[in-house]
Amino acid sequence: MEAGRPLGTRLALAGALLYLSEWLVIPFVVDLPTDDLGSDTSSIASAYAGHGTELAFLAGWVTFALLGRVLFVSALRYVLRDQRRTQVLLDFAVAAMAVSVAVEIVQLGLVASAGWLGETGSSVEAVIALDAAGTVLFGLVLVPIGASVLASSLAMLVSSSFARWLGWLGAIAGALVIVGGVVSTTGAGDTGVVHDLADPLTGIPVALFWIWMLATSVVLFRRAAPLTAVGR
Repeated sequence: MEAGRPLGTRLALAGALLYLSEWLVIPFVVDLPTDDLGSDTSSIASAYAGHGTELAFLAGWVTFALLGRVLFVSALRYVLRDQRRTQVLLDFAVAAMAVSVAVEIVQLGLVASAGWLGETGSSVEAVIALDAAGTVLFGLVLVPIGASVLASSLAMLVSSSFARWLGWLGAIAGALVIVGGVVSTTGAGDTGVVHDLADPLTGIPVALFWIWMLATSVVLFRRAAPLTAVGR
């Protein structure tokens, strides 16, 4: 590495692409949980019937893809490892992202379990309960994601190693994702204004998070030492 040249890595982009590979299968799988929280028991149970295999496959694939989020934040932490002022923020960011992945894996497991129960004609009450838990856990997934993105972006701003706009984009996205997660969880069982605000307060902020993650990954990729220089 040249003196004064910021560190880079290819692993951040690898993590981002691994995470986004979940979209290779999500568009082709039934959209569950239902977000009804038991308000229409017959339609909820029927929504899961015949989808056990595909929901189980989705859970397995996405569980692997989700690890890309942890890889991305870990790579960012590695790049800034020599800047002591950022280490607490980045340690927190890695931990928060790991928590988000763990919660989302549990959420996927609950929805897949509901799919198997629905396919075998088991207790309707069990399917409804798993569907409701999957709905609530989705909102809870967003809160640690937002906290991780916010902490990572603040570390980027403190480090002065990234363009200011990129750090602020992540900070704003992270804060909005936190708010969206809280609103989504709060209004999950409601039919009023809070429930209706969940979609716009999660969809747009999550899209901003993806843009920030990819932009940061590309910056770090371009800064990485050429492969021919590795080992010299």
